[in-house]
Amino acid sequence: MPSVRAPGCRRHDAVADGYALGVNSSDTDPLVGRLVDGRYEVLSTVARGGMATVYLANDRRLQRRIALKVISPHLADGTLDPEAATRFRDEARAAARLSHPGIVAVHDQGEDGDLSYLTMEYVPGTNLRRVMSDAGALSVGDSLELLDQILGALAGAHAAGLVHRDVKPENVLIDRDGRVRVADFGLARAAHARPGSPGSALGTVAYMAPEVISGTTVDASADVYSVGVLAFEMLTGRQPYAGTDAREIAARHVSEDVPAPSGSCPAIAAPVDAFVEQLTARDAASRPSDATVALGALRSLRSQLSADELAVRAAVDPGTAEASTNGTRVLAATSVLGPTPAATPASYPAGRRTAHPSEDATTLVESPTTPRTGRSRLARPLTWVLVALLILTTGGLTWWFVSGPGATRAVPDGLVGVSSDAAVEAIQASGLEATTVEEYDDDVAAGHVVGTDPDGGTRVDLGGTVTLIVSLGPETATVPDGLVGASEDAATEALRDAGFDVAESQREADPAPEGEVVAVSVEEGSTQPVGTTVTLTVSDGPDEVTVPRVVGDDVEDARAELEDAGFTVEVNEVLGAFLGVVVAQDPNGGESLESGGTITLDVA
Repeated sequence: MPSVRAPGCRRHDAVADGYALGVNSSDTDPLVGRLVDGRYEVLSTVARGGMATVYLANDRRLQRRIALKVISPHLADGTLDPEAATRFRDEARAAARLSHPGIVAVHDQGEDGDLSYLTMEYVPGTNLRRVMSDAGALSVGDSLELLDQILGALAGAHAAGLVHRDVKPENVLIDRDGRVRVADFGLARAAHARPGSPGSALGTVAYMAPEVISGTTVDASADVYSVGVLAFEMLTGRQPYAGTDAREIAARHVSEDVPAPSGSCPAIAAPVDAFVEQLTARDAASRPSDATVALGALRSLRSQLSADELAVRAAVDPGTAEASTNGTRVLAATSVLGPTPAATPASYPAGRRTAHPSEDATTLVESPTTPRTGRSRLARPLTWVLVALLILTTGGLTWWFVSGPGATRAVPDGLVGVSSDAAVEAIQASGLEATTVEEYDDDVAAGHVVGTDPDGGTRVDLGGTVTLIVSLGPETATVPDGLVGASEDAATEALRDAGFDVAESQREADPAPEGEVVAVSVEEGSTQPVGTTVTLTVSDGPDEVTVPRVVGDDVEDARAELEDAGFTVEVNEVLGAFLGVVVAQDPNGGESLESGGTITLDVA
């Protein structure tokens, strides 16, 4: 599909945008200037986060610039997670297998002494965070165009069995031609909390799906949720939830539905609201199962919108994309939710580590090491009591509305034209039961879905039944035999009784008796769709022809002339017919006779 230059796009280093929005010109990092693995010359620091540091480097072997990502020391040496470095390498290899024009390519992965690194494609351009910061909010059309490219890239990853898990504006790069490139596939997975840390989850809380927060099974639909949050932010210029810390925002993702974009901009069309609602359903089973399904829904939505609806854009001042309306900061950094790490890695300052709002850093949420006294000490137990109550309340509400008596499921959309087996599977995957009825349909192939009852998108109680209307294909009937030779009325009645329409008959002269069927437009005994129009050809009887006068002619000449005119000739010999001359004829010359009629000649 054609690329689009996002509004407010600035030309600068897209890799840098993914982290600190610029190359550090006064670098003190000891790795700068070093030759890694005898090949990669480190030029400068691009960004530093809790999980890794990214450098701009020169690949001396291929003479090209690349982005060099080095895993942070406390992950590489097992300080925080003994398995993190292994997962980092495994995920790097998985990401390297991806080949898609919308995905930043991973070139290489390796180790050089105490360094564990990977190299990535260098993409000059900008990122979605900077685009939204510059523009405030994007138009519906621009948002859908960018989302189309984002979902296309994710669809390639999902088809390869890889889930991104950290989709956010900083990881959506936009090159200088306006093409989207999704970065950092699999890297979030490489820093999962160690097994045995219940409730821990890595990702950017502002875009994190409820099941990721709750620590349940995560699949491609978690990325779909993150894209839905991106869609909301692109359309409104703000994130759906604001809060003072990651846990507050996480709780809102679990217990609240993402608001409709039209709440911020009433001119946004209702189908756009429905699309965002579909992608951000708290129940993963109610979302599109992966990016491919979501992309189909997006393209269907775009085809429904008028040019005026696509041009709608929320009135948001540029530079406010990360701020909420009440002045609290919305977190944009990747965060680990869960128990506080036992020790602060020596390579980072002690105390609370947070990313600058313009950075895409990995933030480990942990308590300050500075002692608290007085009121802070007294408030601490109360705070934990309140947090516990919030968790219990949230958990209870989540159970009630997700799995309990109050749970509902949306009937899947897009089932018309799908095979009945696939439709049943989709309905059952949504937590509903399916039953089928069959009916004839002229447009939908046999065995495929004509419609559902209730309609797609309707919410049904968990475990409720959806009726699939399955096509039997066009209804058919057999053309009756014996139509040719039958009377026009009898043939017409037989065809109508069999379910066919009968056109006005064609009439032509024919030796057959007048009113007799001499031809049918479809083959007798053949199978045809019910309602097919059949045309009968009916005899008007033979034509009347003027009889030639042959009296006095030689008998053979007379016979030839009469037969050429379409008559049958009978000869009656008189007086031995010695002369061979016609002395009389019946009927006489000049009279009319039906073609094929018989003329008697008297020959003397």
